[in-house]
Amino acid sequence: MSELYHRAIIAKQNNNWNELYHCLQALATVTLEKSEQEGLILLVVNSLKEEDFSARWDLIKILPKFGSALIEPLIKLLEDPRQEVEVRWFVGKALSEFKTPGAILSLTKLLQTTEEETLQEMASQALAQIGASSIENLVQLLPQENLRGFVIEALTRIAHPNVIPYLIEAAEDPSPSIRQKAIEALSSCPDAQITPLLLKALTDPINAIKKEALIGLKSWCKPSYREALFPPLARLIHSVDYEVAHQAIINLALLGDDQALEKLQELLLSPFSLEKSKKTTIRALSWLEIHQATSIIILALSNENLIVVTEAITVLGRVTNETLKAEASQAIVNYYYTELEFHTMLASSYRDNGQKLLEDLKVAISVALGELGGDDVPKLLEVLSLDPQPRIRLHAITALKKLSC
Repeated sequence: MSELYHRAIIAKQNNNWNELYHCLQALATVTLEKSEQEGLILLVVNSLKEEDFSARWDLIKILPKFGSALIEPLIKLLEDPRQEVEVRWFVGKALSEFKTPGAILSLTKLLQTTEEETLQEMASQALAQIGASSIENLVQLLPQENLRGFVIEALTRIAHPNVIPYLIEAAEDPSPSIRQKAIEALSSCPDAQITPLLLKALTDPINAIKKEALIGLKSWCKPSYREALFPPLARLIHSVDYEVAHQAIINLALLGDDQALEKLQELLLSPFSLEKSKKTTIRALSWLEIHQATSIIILALSNENLIVVTEAITVLGRVTNETLKAEASQAIVNYYYTELEFHTMLASSYRDNGQKLLEDLKVAISVALGELGGDDVPKLLEVLSLDPQPRIRLHAITALKKLSC
């Protein structure tokens, strides 16, 4: 008997898991006599059955090193309903590393027969991890309504073109959760044949599905798809579900034509639009770095919401195009001398945080002008450097130093 194998047996008898684990790690790559190899496999299986959660977690990480000799014993454990659910859960995860027909068949059988949801989820994930070779087994379970969710979940995790037809079918499933999983997976597919399906999903009554479809359509926001995309995007920027509206705003900005920008301007200037929708619009427009978009952001400086105005000034300060920088700088200077007084009075009427919002606004002005520069900027920053608030003075002085470098 080899010394290492003997130490492993003693460690098991003494319930010394750390010693046993180190021995098993070493034995996994050692050639043993047939009797010792069989004993080692039995030792591994018994450890899976008898050790605690932490030990089992450590053990399954090294199981693939034992090779094909371990597959049959693991399958027997997985298919034994007398075993603890936790034991079968760990065994299933271990089998996903072997990727053999026997492992696939056993996991498929478990998914089909068990009533334990944790085991169903594990089997689904394990088959997904095995990948393309498990697709055939998985799709055979699609007609079973109680398993469709688990099967679709597994198929969505397999990056292979053979799953696409099944996901397309699932995108119109009566179950909202299955539709959502399918649309989410298809959203990352660059194939143009998916686009009509994503467009159709924009009319789904479930907002989460609309959102996933919008994410998928983001890469198709280009002139050639404008006719199909503009109507639903223009409608969805007003969705009562903010996550849907948020993504629709981004997509509409990416579409970027005059009509799209006009709709975003209406949203930004409307007194009925949500504050966070206005902030999203400002950010989305800023990514375009074109004159029309910058002009719309400048219009937001007249907004009565100080948070929206601060957001507009912040993004104007990040403009990099030289022509637009001059335009943005002059707009902020004009705002300071024509609109700030009104916003100062407005802040004084706020019950709680009006002064804090006003301070944030002046800081944003200092930071933005320090980035943009301009002939009228130093004089304005000198005024801000004398502000009673230390934080405003600090940022104004920092901006002046930056301009003088």
